[in-house]
Amino acid sequence: MKKRLENYLANYKKTYILLDEIMKIYDSNMTYNELSDNIKDIEENGGLQPVKNSGLNNMSQPLYYKYRINKQYFLQSYYNKLYKKQLEINRHISLEDYFSLKESIYNKDEYYIDLISDYLNKNPDISKEKFIPESSFNLVKDEKWIQEKGGEAVLKRLHLWERLSFYERIEPLSFAVNENRFDEDIHYHLIIENKTPFLHLISCIEESKYTTIIYGKGWQIISSIKMLDRQLNCNGKHVYEYFGDLDNEGISIYDSLANKINVKPAVDYYRTMMRYDGVQGKVTQKINDTAINDFAIHFNDREKELIKKVLTSKKYYPQEILSKNTLCKILKG
Repeated sequence: MKKRLENYLANYKKTYILLDEIMKIYDSNMTYNELSDNIKDIEENGGLQPVKNSGLNNMSQPLYYKYRINKQYFLQSYYNKLYKKQLEINRHISLEDYFSLKESIYNKDEYYIDLISDYLNKNPDISKEKFIPESSFNLVKDEKWIQEKGGEAVLKRLHLWERLSFYERIEPLSFAVNENRFDEDIHYHLIIENKTPFLHLISCIEESKYTTIIYGKGWQIISSIKMLDRQLNCNGKHVYEYFGDLDNEGISIYDSLANKINVKPAVDYYRTMMRYDGVQGKVTQKINDTAINDFAIHFNDREKELIKKVLTSKKYYPQEILSKNTLCKILKG
């Protein structure tokens, strides 16, 4: 019952709460002393502060008639729960969004999080195309969950929506074309994770070796890359390079893409990023050691150590750390 009380207090909208309000959530099977013990325990841990001028009741274990709720205490308790859960679930699932959402939303989603995690542990290839009802049934044993029962919103909160490939929503690629390279025997393609560097780079594509510069749109590239042949219709050998944020998610995107096509990191961009100081943040992203190691083999020993040091210290390099001039200078070689 203490857990029930903590959940109630965490979601209580007001800062102060009357003892009568607390007593409403307890059923007749609980004794007053058990209620008192739970309140005292939360009080001693900093979750409740008695309003002493409200006075004490006359029971054998007296309680104050009014308490102040320490919202920060319950937030920290909630955050600790999220951190613990993140370590327990499948590495493809991110709980990052829940740090800015009410705990009640997480509590509703937790059942599905566990089901999805169990499925992904047994079926790690999440980029394999399926129809939405089929995926819905596989994930939570309910074929209508994604489209009719709020499952799409849950998958978006878990950062899975773009990573799961559905036949119904494979999007066309967004890319810029260098017509000067159409007649080449080898076509180089540079895939960019984020919009801003993509827009900067396409302004100087004609001065580069690349036939296309592709906007990856985060995880969407995993399913949409197959559209390139249909959209470009260009003969010859194709060579792919990838440039994204130097963080755990960016490297995981690269790793998933490398399982689809023969792609290498665009090392000159990453090397230039690493001349700057890493940015603090991305503390909730899960570390994928295998993906990091596969990514790091394309760099020298000093760079490998720096990559691993930055990622394990919860820092990262956003693509936007490079200016338009710097990006174009690298592109031109």
